[in-house]
Amino acid sequence: KIVAFSVLVFYLGLSVYVTYMRDRREIRDVVWSEEGMEARLDQMRATFGEPELFDVRNIEHLQRIDDRLNQNYLIGTAVMFLRPRQELFARGETLWQAALAPIPRALWPDKPFQAGSGNLVSRFTGIRFAEGTSVGIGQVMELYINFNAAGVLLGFIVIGAILGYIDRNAAYYLHNGNWPKFTLWTLPGVSMLQVGGSLGEVTSSAAASVVVALIVGQIRFRRAQPVSLSAYGPDRGKLVYWEGEGPF
Repeated sequence: KIVAFSVLVFYLGLSVYVTYMRDRREIRDVVWSEEGMEARLDQMRATFGEPELFDVRNIEHLQRIDDRLNQNYLIGTAVMFLRPRQELFARGETLWQAALAPIPRALWPDKPFQAGSGNLVSRFTGIRFAEGTSVGIGQVMELYINFNAAGVLLGFIVIGAILGYIDRNAAYYLHNGNWPKFTLWTLPGVSMLQVGGSLGEVTSSAAASVVVALIVGQIRFRRAQPVSLSAYGPDRGKLVYWEGEGPF
């Protein structure tokens, strides 16, 4: 049931996406020209009044997905742009920013960088995007612009090792029913699965997830009291109870 429902939701999501991308320019024109609400609703009715169901054989549908989600072109452009310009490599600059990103502005009001990829893609590809357009750099490109191809190889070995360590710990605590510690490992792990944004987004999201998990872990449930097994006959089966802190 879960698989069937997931496939249906995924297909409907793709259908909504290709329909929106078909009329994205018209929708943006209405929104950015500050048209009234009536004009915006008319455009939405015109767009979704004629929906397109995703068709894998429709080359236009595939191009709408490829143009938006495929970063191969941007990564290739960065390689070609930086190859004759070795002096432009970041040399760890964005990794240092990622290490400092978890520090909140409440403690560092003048932090010199912001969340998101900023102008990194333009800076390392030479491509100029429309004002207000945000383009995610992705982990492959970010590792490349710092330390060339070696940075991509070693970077993903490190990322994979960290994720594997987190996953094993989360599985251990899940198996043992320790929900607070399972949450403490799982939330940061999920936040580290971002592949389209910058490493600064990954580290800041992971740090925020740790804070959330610690807050959730402070919610105390009543401690389960051991129950005498003698109160149950041998035909009643085993009695399993929770003796630790956390949910009962």
